[in-house]
Amino acid sequence: MSKPNSTSNNLPIPTTDIPLFIVLRANGVGKSSIVHELAQLLGREWHVFDIDLMADGYNHEVNWLQFKNNWIRLAAYLAQSGRATVLCGTMTPENVAECEARDSFQHIHYFSLHCTPEALAARLRARGGFFATDEFISLHQGVNQWAAEAFETANTTDATPNAVARQVQDWAIRLLDASETETPGFASQ
Repeated sequence: MSKPNSTSNNLPIPTTDIPLFIVLRANGVGKSSIVHELAQLLGREWHVFDIDLMADGYNHEVNWLQFKNNWIRLAAYLAQSGRATVLCGTMTPENVAECEARDSFQHIHYFSLHCTPEALAARLRARGGFFATDEFISLHQGVNQWAAEAFETANTTDATPNAVARQVQDWAIRLLDASETETPGFASQ
């Protein structure tokens, strides 16, 4: 079941059998458009968060490692209620591996949202500001391609937010169901 894990500030972090689900993406692929739909589809038995809403924009003063570690820590605490968490945002396996709170989860699963390079460029240009710069667009087109090749994925180019959220829902439920059969003593609520 659960046992405490320590952090640099000596506050215990629980260890959980319930997996953590991370939906990652490049900027502009449609993550913010699906979060509400996904929360509605998964219902009250899940926690679904758009982590970027707490990032204070793209403030370069943010300690991104601590920011991501705090989200993982929150998910570990929430798992103590018997509910799984889906974190939606920019969190790669490499980022997560650097977080102390990562050890709270026996399993972390990743899913990617992506769209065509042309759709991504158009969406970022429509946002304006630094999102519309060629450098930013090129960087995120690279992230978009990498994530589409590295993980199970949903293409958001022409799909509705509800259709994409359903794909993410199916993925998360399938993996949660698999973890329940693999983990003796796991109790689903």
